[in-house]
Amino acid sequence: MTETETNDGSGQFKTHTGLAVDVKHNNGMYLGSVNQKNIATASLHDEDPSRLTSISVDPVYRRHGVASALMGHIERHTGVKITNTSSRTPDGEDLWKSRNLRLKS
Repeated sequence: MTETETNDGSGQFKTHTGLAVDVKHNNGMYLGSVNQKNIATASLHDEDPSRLTSISVDPVYRRHGVASALMGHIERHTGVKITNTSSRTPDGEDLWKSRNLRLKS
């Protein structure tokens, strides 16, 4: 994965499948887009930046590494490791399982 970033948390990253995602950041909210189409959002907990209150990826772009790469982008921007989310969907559970496996290897 390659990445560029500005001081305000905006930037661009490429997923493991080569998808280039532009990221904009505003007050704890992150918006990912491809070709100017919004495809992903994430927001941090107001009082605990290690927690996501939400992360969502357009179904067409799921399973391309967008959520994982977006989480990595947020961690690099904030300097805080994301350790938890408020609730998880089945896809969210898969994301955390794969993320934990990568972190342990």
